[in-house]
Amino acid sequence: MIVSGSLGQNVVPLIHAMPQLVAVYVFCEDFSCHKQWTRKLSKVKGVFKEADALCKALKSYSQKYACDFTSISLPSALQNSNRYSSLLGPSFIYSKLLVEILLEIEYREHDFKDFVEYYRTQLDGTSRQLAMLDEFEKHYCPESSINWYTRSKFLYLAVNKALRTNQVDLLIKMGFFIRDMHRRIEHLFLKQRDMYGSHQITIYRGQIISKADFNRLHKSVNGYISFNQFLSTTTNRDVAVSFASGDIEFSDTVRTLFEIEMNPSPQQCHINQTNEGLWCIKLSWTNETDQQLNNLAERLREEIQGSTAWHRLGYFVIQLGEYSTAEEIYAIFLDHISDSNEEAKIYFQLGLIKDKLGQYVQAISFYTKSVEIFQAKKTLHHIDLAVALSSIGTVYRKIVDYSKALFYCEKALDIAENALPTDSPSLATSYNNIGNIYIDLGEYSKALSFYEKALNIFEISLPKNHPTMAKSYNSIGMVYYNLSDYLKSISFYKQAIDICEKSLPPNHPDMVQSFNNLALANINIGKYGEALLYFEKALRIHQQSLTKSHPDLGQTYNNIGLVYCKMNDFLQASVFYKRALEIYKKSLPLNHPYLAQLYENIGRMHKYVNDQETALKYFDKVVTIRRKVLPPNHPDLARSLTNIGNLYYKMDKYSSALPCTGKKKFHTKLKKGSEICNEI
Repeated sequence: MIVSGSLGQNVVPLIHAMPQLVAVYVFCEDFSCHKQWTRKLSKVKGVFKEADALCKALKSYSQKYACDFTSISLPSALQNSNRYSSLLGPSFIYSKLLVEILLEIEYREHDFKDFVEYYRTQLDGTSRQLAMLDEFEKHYCPESSINWYTRSKFLYLAVNKALRTNQVDLLIKMGFFIRDMHRRIEHLFLKQRDMYGSHQITIYRGQIISKADFNRLHKSVNGYISFNQFLSTTTNRDVAVSFASGDIEFSDTVRTLFEIEMNPSPQQCHINQTNEGLWCIKLSWTNETDQQLNNLAERLREEIQGSTAWHRLGYFVIQLGEYSTAEEIYAIFLDHISDSNEEAKIYFQLGLIKDKLGQYVQAISFYTKSVEIFQAKKTLHHIDLAVALSSIGTVYRKIVDYSKALFYCEKALDIAENALPTDSPSLATSYNNIGNIYIDLGEYSKALSFYEKALNIFEISLPKNHPTMAKSYNSIGMVYYNLSDYLKSISFYKQAIDICEKSLPPNHPDMVQSFNNLALANINIGKYGEALLYFEKALRIHQQSLTKSHPDLGQTYNNIGLVYCKMNDFLQASVFYKRALEIYKKSLPLNHPYLAQLYENIGRMHKYVNDQETALKYFDKVVTIRRKVLPPNHPDLARSLTNIGNLYYKMDKYSSALPCTGKKKFHTKLKKGSEICNEI
């Protein structure tokens, strides 16, 4: 809190004991007068006459806060019986793989210069800091990395925050420094091991942590924990205790002392309270591993192969869902590539990135460039050609050109079936992509056949916790959802979510589909509150990972509007429908099925509030779009015509209603699998 002298003198004593209040800064002209009363109040950190001095004090305090509270990364506990995984979730694997790649990269001189310029933008411009930066630029060498880490608070905070949060763009900027630090620590560790031999070394770290993290630790005695950062420790227990006894006080924090035994013995974790008022957490270093996590890590390593560590980094950043950062990496590659095979692969990756970002025209352009290069190689790289063709097909599906989508996907499947073993995941992906087209066309039995072929292969060739398994379960769940078997669809969706939570970093974009699908199924069995919770989870991830104009974000807004409409909260529903419509108009063609679905939802909302004329206007828009993009026997078109027929009937316009209800009879026969060609 920042207060003036007069106000602070009257107010601060009244609120000083409140746990929400942590620090008070007094800003006033009369320094000597107000210095007197502040001496009695421990939370008052100072009296300031100058704004610059106040800002510096606030910055210093915030950095102290950052040092005390953001040094530990504890992934959320997973609900399973595997004690290894009790605290080590998928974040552990992805962090480990990312660091492995960063340590392999051959950094160039301009990487160092880029970091120095970034470093410069983060400083407040004081002569002392600029002088330190100049010294860093002139005299830094790998052997001095630890000295700089302990000397520069900016480096200490930035490196550990980037490691802890997997802030990929910053990790890439600081990659050379992380590599140098790692190698230097490794060198000193080996030297120390030679000195001490097999003797156990005990090190300490004083730390203030949140009560939530402490409670999770307390429940995980004899479990596992990882520190995804450089951890500052000491062999002097008293020094560590002093770091846990600072002047920052929060009601929701716990002062802890980590006592870590550095010997490769079976793990231990004990927690007890000390006489100093600290909780002592005893840890032992271990090299034990979990087989499922190991299998996933090995598979991911296979999937992110490349000719250089930089290429592997590009692949991996896409896996993390950091599409904009991946685009920057591959754009740089294009300027330094002479080999046509590498060029084709980079074009493919850029196509994939544009696809993920919802920029479908650009995605097709990049994929096509990739295909042209692969085709020029004739018999070479036929697997890559199949994957690229299939990817073009998936984009055409997203822009509702189903004939082209089928053409490219079937062409890809023909190559894959002739060139790949029957248990190849790439072959399974081709089956899955064709299944996606058939589900959009309303041919659910065909879709299910392709999805089941894909799942059979994935079950043989991939670890059970691989993210692709989640996509496969989602696909099958969608078939049962469209067949109105909502309980069966929920079963598949829950399997997909379980895999996502075990195999993807938190808030990964690929988790959204599972949450959205499960929510939609819950709407159809009347569980609106539960559906809203899943939609809100999806929305949080989308807002963090997608651009504001991405069509998938619009779809989530549309879905949330649907829930509110079902709950008769039409005002909230209209708010979310409006957001969805704004996004769709910016990002989709006018005849896209997403727009038809949104117009149908808006029409129903107006129907519920007895605004039949407006409802009819929206239902007409739905039919116009669906007649353009769907086959004449599609169930969604039948539903659209039925909506209009029912509305005309409600408005006593029976002659207009009859053609629409007649269409419904036709589609009812279709759903039962009857032969209807003659009726058309």
